[in-house]
Amino acid sequence: MVKGRVGMLEFMIDLFHIDDAFRDYITNRLLPLVEIPVSSCRVEIPLMGRKSCIRLVRGEGGKGYIVRAFRGRDLSMAYQLYRADDILEKNRIPAPRLVDFAEKYSRKGVTFIAEEYLSGEIWANLEMTDIPARNLGTILAKLHSVTSELWGSIDEGKRKREGFGRSQFRRVRHRLHRVRKFSPDTVTPAEFRAVREWFRGFFPRLDAISSFQLVHDKLNGGNILLSPGQDLFFLDFATLQYGYRGKDIAQAEILLLNKDKELVRAFREDYFSRFPEPVKEEYDNFSRFYRAYQHLSRSASNIRRDYESRTRNHQFKTDYYNRFLNHWRALWSIVEGTDDQK
Repeated sequence: MVKGRVGMLEFMIDLFHIDDAFRDYITNRLLPLVEIPVSSCRVEIPLMGRKSCIRLVRGEGGKGYIVRAFRGRDLSMAYQLYRADDILEKNRIPAPRLVDFAEKYSRKGVTFIAEEYLSGEIWANLEMTDIPARNLGTILAKLHSVTSELWGSIDEGKRKREGFGRSQFRRVRHRLHRVRKFSPDTVTPAEFRAVREWFRGFFPRLDAISSFQLVHDKLNGGNILLSPGQDLFFLDFATLQYGYRGKDIAQAEILLLNKDKELVRAFREDYFSRFPEPVKEEYDNFSRFYRAYQHLSRSASNIRRDYESRTRNHQFKTDYYNRFLNHWRALWSIVEGTDDQK
């Protein structure tokens, strides 16, 4: 009991320290840097950002900045965002630009990153037509035009040594394990083995890939912004890495375009028009793997949330179990070869 109280006390002390550190950083470093007078500054606490503490700093005339605080254990994420900004800026990829990186700024080692605040509508709130679908193809092609002979972290000194195919199959096994753990009665052992072996069949071909692209790896309706000037911007680069284009494309088609055939056609038309024909031919060999993987990933996520909602009596409005079933059925149709999307 005493140990729990000590832990809570340390947590409260950290909260007070971070709040004071925010105030000191914004007042004494950021505002002079971006030339915003203290008298015209307004600071808000947005309801977002689960992995970092955030403040929104606004000045007059719509000028604004997002400030993120990272404690010691989260410092690697701060470095990732700093390195990602350098790559994105060099390659002119539309994204909010960092304006400051203050490593271990406070006496307890809190690091701050400040980036431009972009106003606009997130993708999830847009009315979907072929225009944003084509624009999505354009911006994603621009990201994937940055290539490397090696895959893994954007940090040149931290490349994974295992084969690319092995790494992808490891991800598959992890998500299959989660499905089996939280839904033992829904998926039969035979079906489970069939899915695993189907994915395993791509292992050697994925290992043979010799050129990798800069991939976002976590595209969703909250990570793309349409500015008032009708420009698309990618957000959230904590997972930026070198990998294969397939996962980004599958996320775009399933999560952003809802598998709408006309929107997917427009998206692919614009995307592949920016690459030589062999790029599309190569992707066609792996498209089923990555579409199936995306459904597997969503299956694993939703069945875990369903389990948590039942065991912890959470009153979620979302029917996670039916979401799990929908994604698992879509996955199974790809494995069986009965899906109608190529």
